[in-house]
Amino acid sequence: MLQQMREATAKATDLGAYVASLLDTMEDGRIKLYLTWRLLQLRREQRDLFLYGDYVPLRVTDARTENLVAFARVHSTGTAVVASPRLFVKLGAEQHGALGDAAWLDTVLELPANGPWRNIATGEQVEPTNDKTGHSSMPATAVFANLPWVVLMKT
Repeated sequence: MLQQMREATAKATDLGAYVASLLDTMEDGRIKLYLTWRLLQLRREQRDLFLYGDYVPLRVTDARTENLVAFARVHSTGTAVVASPRLFVKLGAEQHGALGDAAWLDTVLELPANGPWRNIATGEQVEPTNDKTGHSSMPATAVFANLPWVVLMKT
């Protein structure tokens, strides 16, 4: 299955669509394999970040602070952000845990650095906004636009 996944991602012109197809059939376990594979690749590529990087809890503000957990690993070699929803039932999770604007309201995730960032699962570039104080942040609706979890790498 992993070999098929490697071949499919190498040929994919739209990695986000490929990942969405895995999520649509999550019962077969391929989305879990894909996530594990991508995270192990990232760990191999960013060895020092994961061995020696600092753990930095990230601030979540506004309506749904109790429903989002996020942290960063920060090192001179790179920065990674991991975010995941929690307590899905209270958010009114739709099929596969997909969460829309109504679930997150005005919830915002503060990031440890200005953008751009790359979503390691989909390959898409993510550009946060900066507030008046210069803090970089993203609305939770944007963080979880495609998947119910995210790992971002500073580019």
